[in-house]
Amino acid sequence: MIWVLLFSGLNVAACVAYHLRARRFVAEARQALAGADQPLAGAALAMLKVVVKSGLPPSGTGGGLRALPVVFREAQDSYTTLYELLERIARTSKDDKPQELLELAKLIYQLQYSLELPVSTCDPFLEAMQDRLGTAAGGIGIGRIARIAPGDPVDPKTCMPLNFGTHVAAPFGVVVYDRGGKILQKAKVLCR
Repeated sequence: MIWVLLFSGLNVAACVAYHLRARRFVAEARQALAGADQPLAGAALAMLKVVVKSGLPPSGTGGGLRALPVVFREAQDSYTTLYELLERIARTSKDDKPQELLELAKLIYQLQYSLELPVSTCDPFLEAMQDRLGTAAGGIGIGRIARIAPGDPVDPKTCMPLNFGTHVAAPFGVVVYDRGGKILQKAKVLCR
């Protein structure tokens, strides 16, 4: 009987600790995304809530988002933690230059990859990004964007491989077409 009471008391304490960490995680994300374009910030926050609902983020959450590293970065990326990545998403989402807005695809895929979420969780963000591109000043005649999926063969016409391999392990960008169907930008991809 005492063991049952002790065990149930530990479960309650663990649940309370989990909920406190989860609330801190979401509050930190909101803080990092403060001032961001609302549809984009909402879509990024929804991704983070998926992580919380599935049982908390990957290891290292004791220090919050400031302690979680960005798993894949390019040499020129100045951000190293998920908190800094979210701040970069917020800054970039306010820009009106299409080239800057297109960087959002890489940023959201880095967030998805670091949190070990399915690639499909990026879809609402990418749709909001495409809407934002349609209203951006100085448009470059973007007709549509196309997503590359993990497992797809690496096509040199649409993909810019970041390493060697024949198939996409993880996308870090989208293919951008003009209104006539010409490719304006290839998708960056990690290969396997």
